[in-house]
Amino acid sequence: MMPGAMRVGQVLGELQVSHFEEPIAPWDLDGYNQLQAALEVPIAAGEQEYNLWQFRDLITRGNLDILQPNITSCGGYTQGMKIAALAEAYNRPITCHNTDPALMTVAHLHLWAVCQSCVYPQEYYGEDSHPLRDQTPVLKTPIEVVKGHILVPDGPGLGVEVDEEMIRQIAWGD
Repeated sequence: MMPGAMRVGQVLGELQVSHFEEPIAPWDLDGYNQLQAALEVPIAAGEQEYNLWQFRDLITRGNLDILQPNITSCGGYTQGMKIAALAEAYNRPITCHNTDPALMTVAHLHLWAVCQSCVYPQEYYGEDSHPLRDQTPVLKTPIEVVKGHILVPDGPGLGVEVDEEMIRQIAWGD
C-alpha cells in the first residue's frame, strides 16, 4: 500500500478535513480502493481524468468518495453534465477542480449551479491577491463574492466580458 498517503490520510481524518485530494497517482485505482477502505477522510480525485469512462472507473474500481471534474479539460458542459449524472447515479458528490481564478472559475460556476451532485464549494481566492487574476486581468467583468459566496454571472454566454486586449498581450508577451 501507499504508506505516505496512508499516514497523511489518517492525520487528515483526525483533523476532520473535508477531503483528501489526489493522494496517489491517478491511474492507481486499486490503490485508491485500498485507501478509501482504510481511511476515515473522504478521498477526492478526477482532475487528471478526461472522459466519462475514466470517471466511471474512479467510482467503480477506485471507490472514490468525491469526483473532481475539470470541465475545461474533460469535454466541456456536455461531458460535465454526463459526469454529474454518473456521480448522481452512484450517489457521489462533485467538487469542481479549478486552478484559474478568472474564466475557469466562471465556467465551473455555471456547472456547479445546475448540478445537484455539486455539493461542495468551489475553490476561489476572492479576497486575497492572486497574480493570475490581478496582474493579468482577463475579465472585464469582475467575479463577485458576496458574504463568502460567488455569484453566478447572469449575462450573455458565461455572463462575463473577456478583455481581448489583455489576452493578446499575454499570448504575444507584449
